[in-house]
Amino acid sequence: MSGIAELLLNLGFKVTGSDLNRSDNVTRIRKLGIDVAIGHDPSNVGNA
Repeated sequence: MSGIAELLLNLGFKVTGSDLNRSDNVTRIRKLGIDVAIGHDPSNVGNA
């Protein structure tokens, strides 16, 4: 999913997401400006 997230970001969409654990991939897409929450929780999609 991170590839799709990066593509959408490059097309100008606001992208957010969540993952169960921190990883190198999460760190990479956070550096691109994508907000990634750790853990799956309904509150993570409050404005979706």
